[in-house]
Amino acid sequence: MLLCQDTFHMFHIIVIIIILFHSAILFHEPPPGPLTDLSICKVSHLGIEYKGTVQKTESKVRCQSWTSSQPHQIKDDLLDANFSDGSRKTAKNFCRNPNKDSLGPWCYSMNLDLQFETCGIPLCQLSQCKLTGPGMEYAGDYNKGTSQRKCLKWNKDRKKVKHQANYISIPKFDKKRFPEADLSNAKKFCRNPSGDIGGPWCFVENEDTDEVEKEYCDVPLCDDPVCLVFSKNSDTYMHYTDFNNTLANLSFGVKLWDSDSYLEASARIVLTLLPLPLTGAEIESAGIGIEIRIGNNFSTLSYGNVENPELEATHGILKSTEFTKFSLSWHRGFITFGYEGKVKPIFLAEYQTKNNLMGFYMDQFNYYSVQGTNIIWSFPFCKDDFECDAHITTGAEFQQFWPLREKASGYDLYIHVRAHHSACVKFVLAPTVDFPNVILTLLGKNNYTRITLVEYRDGAERDLKQLQLQNIINYWEWREISISFFANTMTVYIKKPLGLQTLAEVKDDIFRNVRWFSVSSENTVAHWSFYCKPPPPANPKNAFLPECAINSQESNYKGTQDITSKGLPCLPWSAQKLLPQEIKFSNKDELMKSWNYCRNPIDSNQRTYCYTVSMNPDKRIGKSFCNIRKCKSEQCRMAGTANDYSGTLNRTKSNRTCDTWVTETFLDNSSIKNSTLEFLLKKNYPEISTTPVSQEAQKPVWNDTLFPEGSSIKAENFCRNPSRNIAGTWCYTTDPNVPEDACNVRDCDKPEECTMIISTTLTDRKTFILPQWKEPGLQGGLRFAIKEWNPDFIDGLSILITPKLDLENLTLQIAADNNEKVKLFKNNELLAQKTLPHLIGAGKWTDFWLQIRKGEIMFGLEGVPSSLFEWISPNEDDEFEPMFVNFASIIGKPMGLSFKCDECHTQNVTVYNTEVYYPIGLWKEEKPLLNNVTLLIRGTGITVIKLMLLPEHPDFFLLNMDGIKETISFDRVEGSKPNVQLKMQHIKEVISEHSWTKYLIIFNESRIDVKRNNVTVLTYTSPKPLLIYWFSDDTVILSDNIEGLQMVFDRIREVGEEISIKINSNKTKFLVFSCDPHPDVKLQLNGVQVEKVHKMAYLGT
Repeated sequence: MLLCQDTFHMFHIIVIIIILFHSAILFHEPPPGPLTDLSICKVSHLGIEYKGTVQKTESKVRCQSWTSSQPHQIKDDLLDANFSDGSRKTAKNFCRNPNKDSLGPWCYSMNLDLQFETCGIPLCQLSQCKLTGPGMEYAGDYNKGTSQRKCLKWNKDRKKVKHQANYISIPKFDKKRFPEADLSNAKKFCRNPSGDIGGPWCFVENEDTDEVEKEYCDVPLCDDPVCLVFSKNSDTYMHYTDFNNTLANLSFGVKLWDSDSYLEASARIVLTLLPLPLTGAEIESAGIGIEIRIGNNFSTLSYGNVENPELEATHGILKSTEFTKFSLSWHRGFITFGYEGKVKPIFLAEYQTKNNLMGFYMDQFNYYSVQGTNIIWSFPFCKDDFECDAHITTGAEFQQFWPLREKASGYDLYIHVRAHHSACVKFVLAPTVDFPNVILTLLGKNNYTRITLVEYRDGAERDLKQLQLQNIINYWEWREISISFFANTMTVYIKKPLGLQTLAEVKDDIFRNVRWFSVSSENTVAHWSFYCKPPPPANPKNAFLPECAINSQESNYKGTQDITSKGLPCLPWSAQKLLPQEIKFSNKDELMKSWNYCRNPIDSNQRTYCYTVSMNPDKRIGKSFCNIRKCKSEQCRMAGTANDYSGTLNRTKSNRTCDTWVTETFLDNSSIKNSTLEFLLKKNYPEISTTPVSQEAQKPVWNDTLFPEGSSIKAENFCRNPSRNIAGTWCYTTDPNVPEDACNVRDCDKPEECTMIISTTLTDRKTFILPQWKEPGLQGGLRFAIKEWNPDFIDGLSILITPKLDLENLTLQIAADNNEKVKLFKNNELLAQKTLPHLIGAGKWTDFWLQIRKGEIMFGLEGVPSSLFEWISPNEDDEFEPMFVNFASIIGKPMGLSFKCDECHTQNVTVYNTEVYYPIGLWKEEKPLLNNVTLLIRGTGITVIKLMLLPEHPDFFLLNMDGIKETISFDRVEGSKPNVQLKMQHIKEVISEHSWTKYLIIFNESRIDVKRNNVTVLTYTSPKPLLIYWFSDDTVILSDNIEGLQMVFDRIREVGEEISIKINSNKTKFLVFSCDPHPDVKLQLNGVQVEKVHKMAYLGT
């Protein structure tokens, strides 16, 4: 018995210890300060929230009960709802402020001679932090504004205080407006005598102008700022946060920012399957979520109820002095809402699950959103080191705010974002203060990225910075943006493979004061994360089946794209109350599983669409086409050599049918027959064996590793590139006259007509520097892209820069030393270098700009205004005037170069080398076979044009234009055999040294015609199919990238116009050639200008 009794007492002791320990965890120690007892002090001047027990007036007269009519009649307009206790009866005879008297809590007195009097409830006094957002109770010794200027004393009138664009007078405040109740004791500390909802402040002096200004102070909230979210109120939910959809419960805290909103305070939280810009009522109609209202008068399941909402009285549930902790749980269509840690719920309600997504995906919610005027929320997810909240905005309203994080050198914000356009970040002094504000808009109207400032309400919007940057954000790829504030400077960075690159730097005194941020997206969906990397589920899905369309009709699309090409969010197909009735799915399961994905329920073979919610200018629901992304590896090639292409195209450029890659008789599919393409494989991949096969075999047997399927058998008769020819895909054909032919698989990102392939280290192919390549600024410089053409090999680009006389040179090497550095040489001596690892991605275009000026080289990434590498000559008298550039690969591996299509480059070629390749014509989906090349040539000697089916193939044709012998010949080259001259013609003046000669080469499968200045000078009829897709050139001056010129001609031909050519004469022989995107082609020279206008009709094919 004694043992049991001792055990019993010990058990009680343990229980008491556990309870005390648990209480210490749940209830924090009160914040330090001389007066923190909320029963005898107030946290705002009005004291509306005061629920203490003081029951005497300021003159020590006992208070009359609020329900009594003796000795004084209580005013009829003082209703129960006006009392912080919820009723007059509960308020008893305590001091209260039901009519929001400016002097604070009061009461009717029991003295017949004194009807009512204030109670003199003092402000609380907290010494280290503020309990509420406005912080009228702060009594600490912080004495600097947010700009770090020292505060001025309070005990004097301020006759001239800068306010917006004017000046106002602010008299000395009453001592009762200070926690100390004494202006002298308030000294120069931060206080809030005006009740400013933004927080404690003080007067500061502008040292430059001697003007007095009002400025907020960095007084911290007593609550942990890391997990705080501040919400504003709106009818439509436009900001959502994702959470684990396997959860069946959610805990969170709610607190009022300011005490004076206590009586009317309410907050709303939505749980939903889809993040759509809808009201609570529309969310209910769509059948995707529920809305819960939490208020100081009542709480309820406001939308999503099976029956009419039941209003549960919850007086005083929300406070400004502490978080109220709540818990939500849901199971089989029932939602339970209550206080965290309490068994009895505030309410239990059934929500709608019949014929909607909530029923089809029972017990699952994917997102939450919160609303409420000046409400602070706390969610537990931010404390998890392994989780990162992903946010989605769907409209232009800034609905939620977070504090910027303080660093040793100021404040910063680090975000990930992806959107089609108009992703906005707003910076303010306090979340309750709308002005002044700074807004960063990424890819806004007309593709401008802007930083704007509005200083006060109805004030003009001022551009601090405006940049026209293409693709700064993309919906299908996260962009990492960092914004830092140091002193009066705001700097915006973007993360590139090489690290952070500066986008913009602006200066204004406002940047000393901003402390909070919010995000939005104007009429589009934007995805965000703050201060962390987005979780994998938030990543966009790659454009592979089923997430892509295999043709322009988007037939049988089964992916999960749920926005249109403009970024508008799709409504769920099951939201029958919001959508037209003609939508038909074959069955309910298909309707529900289609979610809000892009579909075409009427005809699956036609373009997909969805019904969207547009918020601009007014909210409306309408039908929009989705424009599904095309499958990359299915429809195009990422690698220049198309190693990745896995589509089912099996017809060639000449419309021949592809044959299978294997024959019925072969020995070993790890061996390969000596064939016309074997040399290329041996050159690039010597480790792959080439054992001959039997003579009965019709074609080589390729190693399986050379096919994306991992099998030559599975590759069937699809276009592939096992030889890694730089032209890309090809196949064997069923036509015995054409054993091999190229296929029409385009590059995924760049147009073919603006691309050239370089596989030489020689540098005698000079391109004239265009004037715009020398211009500074965002639009100046040569714009180009580089790709490691065969991703299996690493090389870099060498750009030789030479003056007119070619006595010295500069060489810029991009991705030198195995893609690790950028180097600059002068006459082969190293001038400067910078380590920039992984500058060029394998099998991926990287866009750059290059500005070349006298004594200056600047090189950077497209979309980033600041340079990656720059060199300025230390010699101010440097006479090196750049005139030419030359492109080559550093070690001779193929490199892809892509230029702006509206620029035509003029070359001076003085080397016998044909390892720079140009495609003929344009890629088009209808697969045309383009059959002409237009060349403008000037010079002396011999010009050789190499015409090919495939680059690097041993068989090709040569067009020789011999200015010495005055002949034009057409030759065939077959491997190592001697050249065979197919046709030769004598003509006078093959080319001219002083004027341009136009050559038009026209060909089809049976014939080639060569025209000189519109006169036919050579014709050859071929007994075998004549297939030409590529050309290369050597010697003399030649205008390259002529496809851009031909494209202009084609447009003119289609509209039946003539070409206007302006020629400005020049003392020199060198012509700078540029194409205009308009139907005019302008030829322009430097030097003495003599204008003469000519008309020349285009002679088409």
